[in-house]
Amino acid sequence: MKELIHKIRQIFMSTRVIENHVKYQILCAGCSVIHFVFMVLMLIGKVDFLFVLNVLATLFYLLLGFVLSSKEKYKSLFIAAFIEVEINATISSIMLGDGYEFMIYTLCLIPGAFYLAHTWPAEVKNKYGISVIPSISTLIVGIMYVLVDVMNAVISPVYAEESILKLRPIFHYFNIMIAVVLLLAFSILFALEVRYIQKLLNDENSRLGEIASRDPLTKAFNRRSLYNIINEEIDNDEHLKFGLIILDIDDFKKINDTYGHVVGDQVLVRVASVMKENLRENDHFCRWGGEEFLLMIHGSEEDYAIVAERIRDGIEKQVLHVDETEFFVTATLGIAEYQTGIQIRTLVDMADQKMYFGKKHGKNQVVK
Repeated sequence: MKELIHKIRQIFMSTRVIENHVKYQILCAGCSVIHFVFMVLMLIGKVDFLFVLNVLATLFYLLLGFVLSSKEKYKSLFIAAFIEVEINATISSIMLGDGYEFMIYTLCLIPGAFYLAHTWPAEVKNKYGISVIPSISTLIVGIMYVLVDVMNAVISPVYAEESILKLRPIFHYFNIMIAVVLLLAFSILFALEVRYIQKLLNDENSRLGEIASRDPLTKAFNRRSLYNIINEEIDNDEHLKFGLIILDIDDFKKINDTYGHVVGDQVLVRVASVMKENLRENDHFCRWGGEEFLLMIHGSEEDYAIVAERIRDGIEKQVLHVDETEFFVTATLGIAEYQTGIQIRTLVDMADQKMYFGKKHGKNQVVK
């Protein structure tokens, strides 16, 4: 029971949809119940032919629900149900006359056809992804509705005994009530599935956006994404205080040449991991290119230096292994502080120059 409640909650929260076989089994079970009610009322009203017709219809829907739905023959199931509703409603309306509202069920077939066709697998639709069955169903429903209305105007009911006439108000309001419930159910289900699809699309767009904004190897932002972040923050705060840090892995070419590019990739991932661990929540970094990373650090000049030194020290402490050999990695960092009006490209060049100064003077250091 708890699992069922959990599934229902997921459906209304648009994190899942009703499985097709369950959906059709519920619809068939509902139709069986409706025809069972008709069967009882026809028996009370002494309308033998319609009593037998509804006995057969009850068994028919039980068969559909447990045979065709389990075999996922949803298109065939709908066509069979459509034919049954049209035949049953037409015969009942002609034999009993106006006021019983059996033809109202045929109107429910129109939204039901469009909704159910929407849930059919792609292979039962045409090359444009559209099923023509809903359109054909609508045309048939319209023609039959008018035809029955005309026939009721010119043909007297077959059954007009007091026993069935006393039940006409019950049929009238019962059929209207069930039709409203069906229309409401189709509308809610359709709305829930549209919302579910929208959620899937939003999640997929977010995932694609995340992929497009990240370096596939290190999962750091790419250059364009960090540029966008920096420019957006500057636009939102004209007094923004931050520094840019260029980090370059020392002797990276030698690592690739000695241990291979696979190990070189592992070094890049390890260095990115160290940066992620040592950055604060509002700081950002990207893979600038090759073995270089660009970091955006908020705060004062002292903050930039503390974060940079923490990262440099964390990288230096990393121990990497290749077979039986272990080796260490170091990095050189250059810092440039943002001043209002300065171009980001200029600021990057300033940090780059300081990083190269550190490279020429011993490496493995932070240059402010």
